[in-house]
Amino acid sequence: MIFEDIHQAKYDLIDKGLPSDLVIDFGSTFRPRYIEHASKNGAKNCLSIDYQKGDFPKGVEFEQMDFSKDRIVQFLDLYREKTPGKCLGLMYDILLHQYGPLHVLHNLLSTVDHVCLGNPVLKEGGDPCIFLPSVPEDEQGELFPISWLGTELETQDECRFVAEDRYTTANWLWGLNAKLLKTWVRRQNFDIIEEITVDRPHAWSWWGCYAVKKPSN
Repeated sequence: MIFEDIHQAKYDLIDKGLPSDLVIDFGSTFRPRYIEHASKNGAKNCLSIDYQKGDFPKGVEFEQMDFSKDRIVQFLDLYREKTPGKCLGLMYDILLHQYGPLHVLHNLLSTVDHVCLGNPVLKEGGDPCIFLPSVPEDEQGELFPISWLGTELETQDECRFVAEDRYTTANWLWGLNAKLLKTWVRRQNFDIIEEITVDRPHAWSWWGCYAVKKPSN
């Protein structure tokens, strides 16, 4: 299965945070496998938060919410009052799609005690990337290199992504790298306990970590 090594890296990081009284998976509608893994391996309570509901295993609660909005902090403060104990957040592959990734990270990390976080990242020294917001679907082809014209990729529309060996800056909203993500996590008062890099033979890799919030002074 494609990306099976990345899936396994995510499972391994989740196992570092289990057991946990509550696991919150942010953005899990299209990848419920991770909250399902947690529910079977030591999570007492499970909550999924996303823009739309997906097919979740029995016992996983769902809240439809835009987690880029500030109100998610108030919602989770109240939710955790009725579900006390240690809370693990799962934040896989969501930051590169956010209009303000650092703001979203700040809000979500403020609601959990420890976190499994991961994202596709550009390799150090790779091409710089830019954020191109609100590009209509019928104009997205303009983002692809001219060298692709006339190939099967020109008309490929499955998920609007292309084969991994063709990843370029055209496929990114935010071109993050691992060094930047580490800095962001640490600046939110978290210690990175373990990190995993899954390499790819092209311009990008997948980087993830398990991090724990520092005790309050």
